[in-house]
Amino acid sequence: MVKNMTTKLILGNIITLDDIKPNVEALVVEEGIIKYIGSRKTAETLCDEDTEILDFGDNCIYPGFIEAHAHGCEAGRALGLIPPLYEGETMDDYVAIMKKVIEENPDKELYRGIGWHIIDKEPTAAMLDEICSDKPISLVSGDGHSTWLNTKAMEEFGVDKSMVEKYGADCCRVDEDGNPTGWLSEGPNYEVQSKTPLTIEEAKESILLWQQYCFANGYVAAFDAGIDVYSENPIYAYPQLEEEGKLKLRTFAGIIIPDNIEDVDSKIKEIADYASKYNKEYFKITTSKVFLDGVIEVDTGLLLEEYNHKPEYYGVERFSNHDKFVEVVCKSGDYGLNVHCHSDGDGAVEFALNGFAKAIAAGYTDQRNLLAHLHLVKPYHFEQFADYNVTSVTPPLWVPLVDVTAKREIETIGAERMHAGYPINSFIKAGANNVFHTDFPVSPVMNVGMSIFIAVTRYAPHNYGVEPMGPESTKGPEEAITRMQALEALTKNVAYAYHQEDIMGTLSVGKIANMVVFKENFLEDDLEEIAAAETLYTIVDGEIVYQK
Repeated sequence: MVKNMTTKLILGNIITLDDIKPNVEALVVEEGIIKYIGSRKTAETLCDEDTEILDFGDNCIYPGFIEAHAHGCEAGRALGLIPPLYEGETMDDYVAIMKKVIEENPDKELYRGIGWHIIDKEPTAAMLDEICSDKPISLVSGDGHSTWLNTKAMEEFGVDKSMVEKYGADCCRVDEDGNPTGWLSEGPNYEVQSKTPLTIEEAKESILLWQQYCFANGYVAAFDAGIDVYSENPIYAYPQLEEEGKLKLRTFAGIIIPDNIEDVDSKIKEIADYASKYNKEYFKITTSKVFLDGVIEVDTGLLLEEYNHKPEYYGVERFSNHDKFVEVVCKSGDYGLNVHCHSDGDGAVEFALNGFAKAIAAGYTDQRNLLAHLHLVKPYHFEQFADYNVTSVTPPLWVPLVDVTAKREIETIGAERMHAGYPINSFIKAGANNVFHTDFPVSPVMNVGMSIFIAVTRYAPHNYGVEPMGPESTKGPEEAITRMQALEALTKNVAYAYHQEDIMGTLSVGKIANMVVFKENFLEDDLEEIAAAETLYTIVDGEIVYQK
């Protein structure tokens, strides 16, 4: 993309997050790079009659926010390419939504949906057969770890007893006769979803929808956590969009390492070859993405203590070969890649930290590996994050207690563990680098103000979208953090995690002129106002890419 050569003078209440000049009134941009931050008077001496002035008055200007873990193509699908199911409040609601979709689209050969959660009963193929029995229905759960199929889809995608034998009944649920019921999680989920078509053009359309959604919410960069989770076509779609001058969202990408992979060296070399071929300015393959477990809400998160409702059951250990995992970490380091792990349960966290410790002992000391989600964490893990320089990727949007999901958590892990869920402050107190993520579209919103509100209060604001149980039922109030810590978790800490601290994360001289404008001062204004804040402008390389 050709950058605008015009010098710009940007004025406003500029909160830089720069340690030396944390709050200034002006900055000067040349060729997309910040050349000066400081007083308006001095900035004006660096300008001439051709300088473009962007005066945002009393509005606040922040460094552009960075999403630490999301899914670009799936985001685009959820934003309009696949019918969303998020508004359902019962399993029957989801069926009713899909019934309407089918009635309005009678010519489709495959019906898709995204965003369901287990609520009042488990999903079965029979429930979907009632609305459509002659065409396949494939519905991805809100967390992305499960698929709900009708009988026709099971037939088409080979879901039978052989799949149960391959993955086990913990991931391919069965009835009393041992036949699949239509609810798949983890391995079979990803196998089935990889069989649904995603062309390069569809991937590009999804990415552009995702990009505009990021800009509208103040994000200028994002980590795409496993771009090939369902198809390898996004690996080619991103660089094509950059070549076409359409990709402006700086994207750091992770490529999936198959569970318990045998030939680690070949796979890591393949990732490095992709990076060598496709990495440019706006798209960079940086990461080996590993799934260590599933998610607690569907009984596949890996725990150190048994599930309450399943004695002697500890969840799904997707990557169980410790030596192979250490090899993944070390080989990734050899090629300049970090390792980003899905780790929902404390069993997965412990597995990963033990592996990282061995890699550090072998000399891999600045890989800046990451563990994401961190639903449950043991107290002794926090210092290990700091000692091993592992970034904690935490989800403030998942903290509030909501009636339906809280009931499910109490059933699976009990009230004590539920209330200890999703810590944040403990990582920071231990000295770890902490960042925020939404995992969009797992979180159906990306909202900076809402994330700050929840991180500071540990309960949901009025605009949360789902009725929370209230501040008296908050998860771990001792895990609340300061507003400044929340801002840092959305900006400079993410830049550090991906080795980008020299070019983004703060508004400092020499860094890219990526910034976002809000009316609200996130460090001072009323928290409910902050939760409802809307992006006024998003600026990338000194150019306005979004205006409210």
